[in-house]
Amino acid sequence: MRSLIIGSLALTGLLSSAYAPSGLSGSEYPEYASPSDIPSTTFALGQRIYGIRMSPNGQYAVAFYPAGDRFQLRLLSIGETTSSDVNKALVRAADLQRVVWIDNDSVVIERSRSFFSFVSLRLQSSHLVSSFSRTSDKMTDVVSIAHLTPESYPMNSIVHALPEEEGRFLLSYSPDGKSYPGVYKMDIRTGESETVVPPMAPFQGWWADAKGTVRLGLGMARGEVKMIVRTTESEEWQELANDQLVATGRVEPVSVEAGGKTMIVKSAMNQGRYGLYRISLETGKMLQKLFEHPVVDVQSITVSGLDQRLLSAEFITDRLEHHYFDKQYGSLLEAIGRALPDRSIRVLQTSRNDRFMLIFAGNEIYPGAYYRFDSQTGEFLLLDEVRTDINPAQMSPAARKNYFARDGLEIDGYLTVPLGSTDGGFPTVIMPHANPAGRDFMTFDYFVQFLASRGFAVFQPNYRGSSGYGYAFGSLAFNGWGMEMQDDLTDAATFLIDEGLSDPDRICISGRNYAGYAALLAVIRDPDIFACAIAISPVTNLPEWVKLVQRNFGKEAARAISGGRSKRKLKKSSPLHLAKELTRPALIVHGTADGVIPFDQSLQLVKKLDGHDSPLSSMALPGGDNNLSDVRFRARVFERMEAFLKQQIGTEGDGVFEVAE
Repeated sequence: MRSLIIGSLALTGLLSSAYAPSGLSGSEYPEYASPSDIPSTTFALGQRIYGIRMSPNGQYAVAFYPAGDRFQLRLLSIGETTSSDVNKALVRAADLQRVVWIDNDSVVIERSRSFFSFVSLRLQSSHLVSSFSRTSDKMTDVVSIAHLTPESYPMNSIVHALPEEEGRFLLSYSPDGKSYPGVYKMDIRTGESETVVPPMAPFQGWWADAKGTVRLGLGMARGEVKMIVRTTESEEWQELANDQLVATGRVEPVSVEAGGKTMIVKSAMNQGRYGLYRISLETGKMLQKLFEHPVVDVQSITVSGLDQRLLSAEFITDRLEHHYFDKQYGSLLEAIGRALPDRSIRVLQTSRNDRFMLIFAGNEIYPGAYYRFDSQTGEFLLLDEVRTDINPAQMSPAARKNYFARDGLEIDGYLTVPLGSTDGGFPTVIMPHANPAGRDFMTFDYFVQFLASRGFAVFQPNYRGSSGYGYAFGSLAFNGWGMEMQDDLTDAATFLIDEGLSDPDRICISGRNYAGYAALLAVIRDPDIFACAIAISPVTNLPEWVKLVQRNFGKEAARAISGGRSKRKLKKSSPLHLAKELTRPALIVHGTADGVIPFDQSLQLVKKLDGHDSPLSSMALPGGDNNLSDVRFRARVFERMEAFLKQQIGTEGDGVFEVAE
């Protein structure tokens, strides 16, 4: 860790424009003759650090470092006189959900593991909450839960850290794994628990105020959102009845304000975009519009650690930006932004006394770095860089490109081309985001940079249903699988061809999860547009997937995918049922231990084409998860992708998986 003493009002000019600021650099970046010389294994290595959580006093932190398919949790001492790290725990990377300091000595770790049960024919999940002390090497399990029903899943497990009660925190969970989750006060020292809010149907989410008093419950019944509130701990719960804002799901709780009588929420009722509002917890009525962006949704807020006052709202255009409610805080962040230009600046935490801020800064060519800023002394401390094996100067910047879908809907996306290239006509990979409700923006993506280094342009369209563009745009994902969402991807390719950006004979499509499904369907439906497809952990049997989603997450979730289409109609948008129409090369990659999309989804397609003269090739990852957490698997997948894309056709498969050793 390196530090630099700077005046908080004179940051600009005192930090260099290099990505590791002058005086704060931890290492030199490697230099290659060309980006194409960067080994695929380098890209596959991924991040050297995956996150940091700072203690309430700002003097310690827990950092997550990869170790194979696991995270090594290390304790960092970041006080004025010491700088050290101590290994504290080793957890599976795919399982880690959340790490929270509940006081200056105690850390709570939340883990969850999903798997497909061939006995119950449903996705099942186990939940484990553990803790460790800063002064002890022992990790202790606090509670272990098996989720046996969709109702048992909490929206937010760790409800509050209870700063006034050392060693205690509020946890939401279902004790029997079947009922709705209640709220319990857990004592990590004794292992005892105390019921704070008993389970109540249909409430799965609970929110507390700054002092830890549970004020609000959220759930859904018969397709309508239900919200109950109380303004004091002794008061009876009151339902916000006949409130259309609540019932339609167009109010999202964000933070209960100090005093417990008002709450900050996100709502799209006014202009269709999610803005920030203050509502009364006594009446449920809107009191004040705090902020609304003219184009995109509010994503999050930052509040003071000292008194919970609202400091800023965050939103994403091309990068993360801020709207400030506190003038002094805004001046400080703007100065930091000038010192670290062209980067998204995110305040991850403020210390309990507001003296220290934990900051992340990065962009599409720089994986980023974590800093601690001392607002009293002006000390800017580099805690660690996300990667030191990637030279930002040899990465490719992105540019936003807007296009119109065939029905006139405007869609944006991000085009990354090989570094230094000025001509169009690139061999191109269309890479939609994996989650239909997700979104791409200008942030570092090692898949994208790997492909760009190999001479491919990459286009990431924010197809209809993507988050961040308002309620109406997000709602277009309803019944979108195989329908208009699919057309958006073909229209993206057509746009790139018409603009002269892509070679019309060399466009492939690649994606994971939903996007893997879309990639397979694209190459089946539009072989004149797409030369090939790469599908990682794809859904291939759409009717079966809809049935599985309904079994695990309920009718509404299944209907959001199917739109109520019959099984016969779903088959018309199902790669498995259209398999014999596959004429272009396609590569499937799937981990056998995938806890999100069962491995059998890919296996069915492979078996169906076994013995046929099919252009399908495949790669199984024994024990691999949905996130390709194991770096060894990522390296093999990158090598296979590179060979596949360079060939522009797949090897003639023999109908069985090639198993990665």
